[in-house]
Amino acid sequence: MELILLRGISGSGKTTYRDKHFPDAVLASADDGMMENGIYVFRGSNLEHAHGACFRRVVESLQSRRPVVVVDNTNITVEAVAPYVTAGEAYGYKVRLLCLKVAPEIAGPRNTHKVPQVKVEEMAKTFDAFLKNLPRRWKARVELVPADP
Repeated sequence: MELILLRGISGSGKTTYRDKHFPDAVLASADDGMMENGIYVFRGSNLEHAHGACFRRVVESLQSRRPVVVVDNTNITVEAVAPYVTAGEAYGYKVRLLCLKVAPEIAGPRNTHKVPQVKVEEMAKTFDAFLKNLPRRWKARVELVPADP
């Protein structure tokens, strides 16, 4: 059983990668909590609820012993992935952090959520600092994977 956490800045291709490589997995994303009538609408006031709903979906899937669960969020900080890693390891799942590294000047223009370029560049800096902050006790495997064009 495997819990896969996709990591990448906005526009790095996480959802494209997820759809191509894990079509049969349980999919969880905070983006699902931002949908209004089938359209993505970002509301900062809804962010906490959206992430809470995503985490609950993951935990329910782990409890149900689903074979592959994929989290499609930016997951750029240790604090963002820590609850998922902890839950996955607690339920006996192999946890993988798949990192899609894309230059912010490429990711920014192609992100579908209209994240401003300056924010994408800030995310890239945070993304790069992640590996220095990983807790040593985590068994999670970190893999750099090529993003799909």
